[in-house]
This record gives sequence, structure tokens and C-alpha cells, in this order.
Amino acid sequence: MLIPGFISLRRKKMARIEAAIFDLDGTLIPRNSTEKIIVRHFVKNLSFSLSGILLYLLESARYKDFKSSKAYYHGIKYFTFLNVINKYFSGVPLNEWISEKAIHEIERHREAGRKLILLTGAPEEAATRFGKVLKFDLVVSAKIKVVNGVITGKTEGPHPYGKKKREILIKLSEYHNIDLNNSYGYGDSFADRFFLNIVGNPVAVNPDKKLKRYAVHKGWKIVYWF
Repeated sequence: MLIPGFISLRRKKMARIEAAIFDLDGTLIPRNSTEKIIVRHFVKNLSFSLSGILLYLLESARYKDFKSSKAYYHGIKYFTFLNVINKYFSGVPLNEWISEKAIHEIERHREAGRKLILLTGAPEEAATRFGKVLKFDLVVSAKIKVVNGVITGKTEGPHPYGKKKREILIKLSEYHNIDLNNSYGYGDSFADRFFLNIVGNPVAVNPDKKLKRYAVHKGWKIVYWF
């Protein structure tokens, strides 16, 4: 004899959902805004250590990409880092950071019942501020590793950038039962092509030159939000 409750639970488990996945810097806000603001502050205050800079250059050479490493934070006290985050990102005003077009697109997906995901390589401490203000369902960002109150320059878990973004999104889709074929993805850089390639509705937002050429070749939608 089948129990009705068991049947409904089974159907609920099998139901797949659609999602809208957004990059942050360059997509929802001007390119590299979070990192530029944080790094500019530490440069101005001569807070970066020589070891952190050298480690950053070595890792960037290894990965052949200057955006794939957070090593320049090496040696900075986490308390100091949080103070900088609070100074620049507390009470994030939407009208100053994000265009009306971007907000309209987010709301369109919310009304359609899609799961809103912010997938970014920005530091978790800053990304979560934007996720909260925009009322995203899920924020996946770079989690900076801290030991004894000092930033190591490493990240805990995969850094959401390039191919790692694709790997993370695949795992998220499995865990949250997301139908990627009917989901939407938004990114601005050539490195975002990896995760955009696995969603059914990829959108190049304010694309850099390489992504624009790639998007035209692939027949993707291209939009400009600022």
C-alpha cells in the first residue's frame, strides 16, 4: 500500500528547478569594482607585504591569469580587512552600484520563480553584502583563508573563477536539482565563458572584447547595463 505523503515527497524530490546565475564585478556592477576598491585602499595605506606581492606574482604566472589569485592579501590582519569591507560596502545603495536594467532582469527572474544565484570571485565578505541587498537565494564567492587572525592569501575551497566557476555550478546544479538547460547565466569576461557554456540561456553582459567575439560566434545574447 502506497502512502500519499510518500508519493508527494517523491514528486517534490524529482522536480527540477530553473535558476538565474549572475557574476558580480563587470556584470551587475562596474568591472572589478570590489577588488579595485579594496586593493586601492591597501595600496594607498602601504598595507601589502612584499611576500604577498611576490606570492601573487608567482601564482599569477603559474595560472597565467592575474585574476586567479588572492595572494596579495597575504599577511594582512583579518580585522583590518573587515574594517575596509565595512567602510566601503556597508549599506550598499543599489542606485549607486547597479543599473535599473540589471535590477529589472533580476526581478524578472524572481517573478518567474527562478532560483537567484550570485556566483563571483569577489571576496565573500563583500559579495554577501550585494547578495543580501539584491535578495539572492544563494551567494557563492571566494572564501579567504584566515589563520590566527591573519589572511594567508589562499582561499578555502575552489576560487569561483574561470573553469572553477563551471565546476562549482555543476555541483550546485546537482545539489539543488537545477535544470541548467533551462537556466540563465550572466557574465562579462572571457573567463565566464566556461560557466555560460553550460546554461541554456547564456547572456554576455558588458562583455570584454574576447567575450564579445565569442558570444557573437556562439549566437549568444549581448546586453549593456552600464
